[in-house]
Amino acid sequence: MTQSQLERFNEIKSWDKLLLTVADVAPVLECNPNDVRGQAHDKPEMLGFPVLIYGTRVKIPRLPFIQFMEQLPCSCQMNKRNEVH
Repeated sequence: MTQSQLERFNEIKSWDKLLLTVADVAPVLECNPNDVRGQAHDKPEMLGFPVLIYGTRVKIPRLPFIQFMEQLPCSCQMNKRNEVH
């Protein structure tokens, strides 16, 4: 995870809101929000985290998204390196 991804991820972790938008998570995933939105509509199971779809809107439960990101090897390694400093 790059430094900017990690900063955004830590910001998301500190929030109290239950649901995230694709604009919230796209910087962490390093992709276009429309790509996440399209995947959520077409094949949500391929994202790796749950999504809720309301018409054209896509919401992502914050805690499952955090759990998904923390279980990725690259995410965990970066977090461990930053905790040491």
